[in-house]
Amino acid sequence: MVTSGYDASPSHHRPWCRQRRGDDVEHLPLVLAHTLETEALRILVPAANILVRERTVTFRAAVMAGLARLYGGRLDHIAATTATMPDPQTGSTRRFLVVYDTLPGGSGYLNPKSGQEGIRQILSCALEVVAECPCKEQEDTAACHLCLLPHVAGPDFPYADRALAVEMLRELLDDWRTESVSATDEISLWDQVESELESRFLAALRTWASVPGTGRSFSGGGRVNDRLTGDLRLEGADGTLVSWRVILQNTIRDTRPDVVFQRRDAGAQRVAVYLDGYSYHASRSYNRLADDARKRAGLRAYGIPVFQLTWEDMDYWETGKVPEDPPWRPYGSAAETRARQYHQSKGASAEELPRTVWTSPVETLLAFLADPDQERWKGRAEAAAMGMLRTPEADGGPVKPEALGGALAEALRGGALSADPQAASGGVALVRSADASGLPVTLVADRRNRDAISAFVVIDDRDATIVAEEEAHKRRWRAWLYWGNLVQFLGDATGGGSGGDGAQIALTALGGFDLDALTAAGGEGLDERLARTLVADPELTQIITEITGTVPYTVVEQPSPERRPEPVVGGESDAREAEPAGAAAGASAVTAVPEPTGSEERSTAVETAAQGVPGLHQDGRAGAPEDDPEWAEVIGLLDDEEPGLESLARTLFARGVPAPQVGYELGDGLWPAELAWPDRRIAVVLGGYGHDGIGDGEAEKAKRDAAFEKADWKARGAREWDVSELVRRLGGTEG
Repeated sequence: MVTSGYDASPSHHRPWCRQRRGDDVEHLPLVLAHTLETEALRILVPAANILVRERTVTFRAAVMAGLARLYGGRLDHIAATTATMPDPQTGSTRRFLVVYDTLPGGSGYLNPKSGQEGIRQILSCALEVVAECPCKEQEDTAACHLCLLPHVAGPDFPYADRALAVEMLRELLDDWRTESVSATDEISLWDQVESELESRFLAALRTWASVPGTGRSFSGGGRVNDRLTGDLRLEGADGTLVSWRVILQNTIRDTRPDVVFQRRDAGAQRVAVYLDGYSYHASRSYNRLADDARKRAGLRAYGIPVFQLTWEDMDYWETGKVPEDPPWRPYGSAAETRARQYHQSKGASAEELPRTVWTSPVETLLAFLADPDQERWKGRAEAAAMGMLRTPEADGGPVKPEALGGALAEALRGGALSADPQAASGGVALVRSADASGLPVTLVADRRNRDAISAFVVIDDRDATIVAEEEAHKRRWRAWLYWGNLVQFLGDATGGGSGGDGAQIALTALGGFDLDALTAAGGEGLDERLARTLVADPELTQIITEITGTVPYTVVEQPSPERRPEPVVGGESDAREAEPAGAAAGASAVTAVPEPTGSEERSTAVETAAQGVPGLHQDGRAGAPEDDPEWAEVIGLLDDEEPGLESLARTLFARGVPAPQVGYELGDGLWPAELAWPDRRIAVVLGGYGHDGIGDGEAEKAKRDAAFEKADWKARGAREWDVSELVRRLGGTEG
């Protein structure tokens, strides 16, 4: 199809033409089209917003290469073109690859391949071509004449990428499932948009880290377990180097973090990042707020800070365009002044709040990565929370400590809140307010415990509220994520451990909010309670295992059943409101485990955990390692200062791995391994610091690792081993 146009220059017009003489003439637009009835395949290209030309050119060439491999020769009569149409649902553009036969009526090549198996056959052949091409061994070669380039026009050569073709084709072919639809506009682009969001994050991080003169750098780390990785180096607050491994998780509509940062220069700290789109997390169609809060609370309780970024945050990072009503402006100047004064009273600089707290969640994440001192972040979170005392909606006052549970439940529920005139002013204060988005923020100040501050943010996630106030709900949801990034540092696990609590809660899960655990109520703290509770959620267990390398499994005394909070949300008008009575709360959730009684207390607790945790078997190894003489000796001899070591040992026991030798020494150099299986040449070595022995210093550890490698051993730290790989090598049972 060709559209018309004209050139006004005289050389393009006859002498008698009125246009040439300069007369005012009317030009009629014409569309010249040629109709060809033939065979064709139309395939939606997996590309939405990122690397569009690269993905389109690459996918087109891959499909043509697949057809050539399938039929075994040149197919000069088969051509391909692209077509587009808008996608109102996502705001993106749908791009179709149209493969057609240039012979009128078709030659019969494409019609047999129009079904799902035919398409799968073409894509499988395409994957064979690009995955097996010798150019994969040439680092500087994106594609060659043996794979994609024969099917690419000259101007598109720079955009053809063999590795990208492998990635796209594997995404389509892995876990292949199809369903019939009446029209292609019923195929949602949301999965593709969310998948590309991780690539956007990595590209933006690379750009940010590459600014000259900032002391930052980023380098690609290749793929690890089919996940993109990179290495980020930052200049810390005191001028020291802070180094992180960046891992993209390749998640789509999943509960796992999208990005994980692993500290490389010191310790084994992890940071989880979620890239949340409203449509897949907070809308009525996909309302996962309570589940999101619960799982992220579990990560935080295990000492893994969680940062939540929205698509609007990513847009701001990439373009600098401030979104309407940004959540990082939670209150006015009077409240900011109060926060600054409080921060200064604690000996900190008020000037750091605008660049760490009152800024985009992306900037908050980056500031934390450069300065991951959680005690300092606790102080910043306290200052941000104290600013809420100067907001117009602030209400409350002192309450008696013994009445805090009921008063706090009423406050979080949205009920009436009033001060108790008989309560001592030097005891506990309870204040509720709302930020600029209307999100409720509730504070507890415990004057008895060094002015410990607790803060709780609750979002109304009921369907009726979302439908009735969707735009307001969107603003509150973004604010809820913003405050969740901050109040997490008030707790003991991700904070400084000075007696406060922080929780990000969904209203429908408020019935499971564990008031007994609050430090201000005399409990051990929300994070501590949650970390010491049996993890019976398989998804949360798998997330923690993937990030830390060990299964979170601890047999502990069960929470006291003396006081159980009554369900605070209920009613016949909305079925979702009736569910949370027995559900886990958001950031304060504790998975309920049946109370054991009598002599069966220990075994019942273990069996309950085993029912929900992958890899804890019911085949005679479901007990604790202490019940096995060989493993009991192992547990008793472990270095209790080594992060993740005991948890790894318990995981290996649960998966049927034979007991290792503890304190093994290799060769004449007596290079130590904490756990070793000499017959398999497998070892777990110490990776932490402060053990005052061989293997502490970087140079000594390098020598130790070289010695094990030379002896043909596989030796890694407890947090460096992939649990599934280790179990497989040692003959255990896959979880």
